[in-house]
Amino acid sequence: VDRLIESASGSDAIVVTGKDWVKLSRVPADWWPCAVVRPRLSIGFVEGESLLRDLVIGTAGLRIDADQ
Repeated sequence: VDRLIESASGSDAIVVTGKDWVKLSRVPADWWPCAVVRPRLSIGFVEGESLLRDLVIGTAGLRIDADQ
């Protein structure tokens, strides 16, 4: 955390993952030299969503059958 705080000096913000934020949220806000940002991302499909879903489910199903 100390190295991250030092490297953030002069920055407008630090962008972290949700996983990192779980740990970093315990650091007092006044220790940070800038904002700490945790984006909430989502994915949207223009096309091909059902094909991808079928491929993922099919692959997961094959792996489950192979393990038994």
